[in-house]
Amino acid sequence: MYPNVKLRTLLVIASLGAATLNAAVFEDDFSAYEAGASLQESPAGKERWGRQTHDPAAQLTTLVVQEDGKNALEISDLSNTNSQSFFFWPQGQLLEPTQTGFFQCTFSDPKDAPHQGLGFVLRLAGSPGNTKTAFALSIQNGRLVPCEGKNVGPADEAVATYSLGDKHTLTVVFNNSESSTTYADGSLASRTMDVWLDGKCVAKGLPSCGGLEAGVPLRDFDFTSKSNPKPNIDFVGTLRLYRVAFGTLTDLPDLK
Repeated sequence: MYPNVKLRTLLVIASLGAATLNAAVFEDDFSAYEAGASLQESPAGKERWGRQTHDPAAQLTTLVVQEDGKNALEISDLSNTNSQSFFFWPQGQLLEPTQTGFFQCTFSDPKDAPHQGLGFVLRLAGSPGNTKTAFALSIQNGRLVPCEGKNVGPADEAVATYSLGDKHTLTVVFNNSESSTTYADGSLASRTMDVWLDGKCVAKGLPSCGGLEAGVPLRDFDFTSKSNPKPNIDFVGTLRLYRVAFGTLTDLPDLK
C-alpha cells in the first residue's frame, strides 16, 4: 500500500527523572532540559533518552524550546529533499510493561510550519519498530488518522480534526490483552484502542496494527514519520510536545 517508503523514526520517551503522576506512570514535561539546546546537549537528556539524531544542516531538529516561559520539545523535519532517517531511541526499561494502559500527551501543531507527507505517527509498541507495534495514530496538519496493516501506514480517513496553533490533549487508551477490559469511561475489546481528544472520545474500538501479538505487554512509545526520496512526497512537519505520559489502566487520569 505504501511502496518505496522508508521508515523514519522519532521516538519521544518518558523518563525516570521526570515528574510522575505516581510511581507507575512515567511522565515528562521537558522542564529538566536546557532550553535552546538539543537533547543531545543536555546532561539530563543524555541520561533519559537513548539514540538521538539532531542535524540542523539537514533541517532535522529536536530542540527544547520555550513557550510562555515553559519548556516544550519541538520535533521538526523541514526538508523535502533529503529523505533522511531521524531517530530517538527510548530508555525502554523506564516504562512499566502493560497489556492494558494509556498514552497521553499535550501537543500543538504550529500553524505557520510547512506540512507534507504521511505525518508524524504515534506508535505504541513492545519495542521500537513496526513488527513490535500494536497501535498507531497519525498526527499531522490538523488531522488524527488511525494506522493500519503490518507496515503501520495511515489510513485514508481521519477520526478527528484539531485546530492548528493551539494546545490539545490526546489520550490513547489501549488493550493488547487476549480478552476485553473496561475503564472508567469505556470498554475495550481485545487488541483495540479508544482515542480521546480534549476530553471527548473521538474514536472507539480502533483495531490494532503492526506485528505485535495479543497478550504481549507494551513498554514503548515513539513518534515516527514516513520518508520518501520524491520531494513532493517526502515528509515535512513540526510538532511541539509539552507533556508525555505512559501508564497502566489503573493509573489512567480523568479523561473528561
